[in-house]
Amino acid sequence: MSNPSLCTLTGKTTTLALLTGRARATGGDALVNGTSVMGEGAATGRALLGFCPQQDPLLELLSAREHLSLYARLKARPRS
Repeated sequence: MSNPSLCTLTGKTTTLALLTGRARATGGDALVNGTSVMGEGAATGRALLGFCPQQDPLLELLSAREHLSLYARLKARPRS
């Protein structure tokens, strides 16, 4: 892309959804570190990604205590 600032205009959420498998692509391929994240090798390629969605998909399923406990464990905080 000749103008990197164009990357900030559109498509970021859709691109991340496609790369992480939250949306299904109708064609094409994408590589992460040379490994496909589409098709048969998708799980291997997606294992190379880290993704934190803008919305918390677990929020409606967890109590406040469970939610705080989950994030504390992710951040390696001691239980108290």
